[in-house]
Amino acid sequence: MGTEDQSAPSAPELTVLNRVASTPLVNDSLSAVRASLVSNPRTHSPYNTAQALSSTALRYSEPITTKLAPIIARANDDANKGLDAVESRNPDQILGSSNSQPQELQDSSAPVSVNRSLFIPFV
Repeated sequence: MGTEDQSAPSAPELTVLNRVASTPLVNDSLSAVRASLVSNPRTHSPYNTAQALSSTALRYSEPITTKLAPIIARANDDANKGLDAVESRNPDQILGSSNSQPQELQDSSAPVSVNRSLFIPFV
């Protein structure tokens, strides 16, 4: 009798989402949005609530994602192949550092202003 640990199959990991989120442009954009949501008193609480709800929904959907694991894994593999093709054609834009900006933006001495009305939720 073996002492093998046979746990229930888990939901597949989507590596393509991690790869896209780790690209400098997407990572910097998501970080800026998160910082804006957390620092704004009107969006801080709804943002935290949305995070908790999405975590709960993900936990409740686990039986479905486990059943669909082969399909999800295949889609993940196909998406990774597509991302590999995009990276091979545009390596500087996809894999470049977050400090790599077009020359026009680097030469600009004027500060960039943000319209604060975009961050105020509708009441």
